[in-house]
Amino acid sequence: MNENGNENSPIRNHLKKVLVFLAETVSEELLSPATAIFVFGHNDPRVARHAIKLWEADKADQIIFTGGNGPRTKLPCGFAGESEYYADLARIRGIPDEAVILENGSTNTLENVLLGVRASEISNFALHHLILVAMPPLLRRACSTFRKQFPKIKVVGSAPSDFSLDEFLTPSRLGRILGEFERFPIYAAQGDIEPVEIPPDVLVSVNVLRSFLNQVSF
Repeated sequence: MNENGNENSPIRNHLKKVLVFLAETVSEELLSPATAIFVFGHNDPRVARHAIKLWEADKADQIIFTGGNGPRTKLPCGFAGESEYYADLARIRGIPDEAVILENGSTNTLENVLLGVRASEISNFALHHLILVAMPPLLRRACSTFRKQFPKIKVVGSAPSDFSLDEFLTPSRLGRILGEFERFPIYAAQGDIEPVEIPPDVLVSVNVLRSFLNQVSF
């Protein structure tokens, strides 16, 4: 059996450590009510459903859905962008249109932040404290981007919890996860994000996973 088939394998433990670090998140019971829930678009409905759940739990009165149609976006037929898809899911769950702000032009995390805040300003909605919702491996970069671009806005992350380790143990997804650690210093040098300090034990796990990805056939 391959390493990735063993539930308690070292590889799975290393992956879990890396994902816990990347998914910078505060548990729902510890989340204070915020100005808004700020959602980074994707094609996975679980991201939107988590944001909707937080809204239904009175964690914020407003939801900001961001995201256009990126190069890897694969949306259900009939939706022009990620934010429109997520807003439709919110509408189905009974969230009123006046509780939703849409930003539909962004194609990357920095644009999500800049254009999402701009859309809020156009709607005369001031942002002071945000709960950020994104795919788990992307949440730390999302938080770091906000802290760099808008340091006066308090942000905390909240990641969906219904993802399994097995979903990320594929060559493409594992490669993108490890790519986050390459992007951190590049984006920090460009001024896009706040510098991210990576703990030594997480770096060990990153290197183990890189070796695993290079050597093991899935």
